[in-house]
Amino acid sequence: MRARRWRPWSRRTSGGRPSSAIGQVVGPLEIEALEALGLRNPELDWQAVAAAGLLSFTIIGVLAAFIWHFDRALLYRDRRMILLAGLVLVAAVAARMVIPGRPLWAYVFPLPAISMLLAILIDAQLAVAVGVMLSILLAWIAGASLEVGVIGLVGTMVGSLAVWRKERMIAYFVAGAEVASAMVAAYVAFFLASRSDDLALLSIVSFELLVNGLLSSLLAVGSFAVLGRLFGILTTMQLLELANPTQPLLRRLLMEAPGTYHHSIMVGNLAERAAEVIGADSLLVRVAAYYHDVGKLERPWAFIENQADTVANVHDTLDPVASAQVIAAHVTDGVKLAERYRLPARIREMIPQHHGTRTISFFYQQAAERTTETVDAALFTYPGPRPQSREAAILMLSDSTEAAARASRDHSREAIEQLVERIIRQRLEEGQFDDCNLTLRDLTRIKQSFVTLLTGIYHPRIPYPPSGGEARPALGEARSSAGSDVAASA
Repeated sequence: MRARRWRPWSRRTSGGRPSSAIGQVVGPLEIEALEALGLRNPELDWQAVAAAGLLSFTIIGVLAAFIWHFDRALLYRDRRMILLAGLVLVAAVAARMVIPGRPLWAYVFPLPAISMLLAILIDAQLAVAVGVMLSILLAWIAGASLEVGVIGLVGTMVGSLAVWRKERMIAYFVAGAEVASAMVAAYVAFFLASRSDDLALLSIVSFELLVNGLLSSLLAVGSFAVLGRLFGILTTMQLLELANPTQPLLRRLLMEAPGTYHHSIMVGNLAERAAEVIGADSLLVRVAAYYHDVGKLERPWAFIENQADTVANVHDTLDPVASAQVIAAHVTDGVKLAERYRLPARIREMIPQHHGTRTISFFYQQAAERTTETVDAALFTYPGPRPQSREAAILMLSDSTEAAARASRDHSREAIEQLVERIIRQRLEEGQFDDCNLTLRDLTRIKQSFVTLLTGIYHPRIPYPPSGGEARPALGEARSSAGSDVAASA
């Protein structure tokens, strides 16, 4: 077999001439042509590597310090840390692969999508901080371009704030438009400052930034649900699905324990408003309120709100210890039901926390009155744990307040204020809020929101005439009658 003969070859540049001929001495122009064609293997630039490494370690260090000071609990949530690291790594690698040698691609690179995802899945404050760090990195990759860095910074900050705790899908696309508008405005500012008259470039870059905003919103909407389920993070859309009355567990609660269902709806209203006034997650606590008493489905007849007037109270035939155990069992039963219906972990966790480690005082006192011996308080105590978050603490207060207000015969504003104040003071003295970061200022605002809502719920009504043929009372008489009703209830 004859050996193959290799022939020397040359590659031509875009101008049509060979980049280098055989035996030609390679000069600066030829080196530049070889680099443009990717045919030259340059030596490793250790200074550039050191500079990139130093900047990367600085950015990572600043981000770690931010998390340590402002969101230390995130460090103990492995899945969320993996998600954060993965998103940052993907953004850095993609920018490094796409942008060098393509200066206009920096304007269409969807960096705001990373901040939008972090704001949806973790926290807006963290999303803003990561956006700042990634904008610096993007500017470095784009040749230390201040313009690219500022545009990226504006886009990531607007994107983070625009999607935070949004409950409508259209809000995410509106966020994309806001991101695009902000980035275009930032670019126009640099364009005017440069006193350039290249309107074609202005049009091209503005169009790319508009595409950037749309692409960022599409990436965020298309991936946050998948990432949320993959990393076990509860998203706004999942909460909205759980709040739908057609959910199987809520339907069961309505049909089998209607009193508990309506109690849960009222607790949800109180908790949502309280969360709004202190800046907690109002949607999360409202949905948790809907499911906090699902354990009563196992024994609905054991709870007063489900007992009709014609049905005897089962606790009249039980001793206090047995009654307390039946009441406390709705917590553990609720956790089991939540697991069976695959409720998210954050909802399941609030079911035992909404009673904390409180004592079932009614049956405890009943037991103490029936014996001269010391009563074991552990037999009358909920299993806990105590509330671990502000949302769980709000749920505890909302549950106790709604039940106490419904049982009270005096619904005047003064009586409601005293009732809410007493409940909050009791929970404080019992140490139920020791494991959550609820402040005294938060408790004051929660009290005010409870009083306002309960006063509206239990407002007095003007009595209607017994039959249509009788004359209506005069306005003064109606007001007098309403006042009499209020006084009588007081």
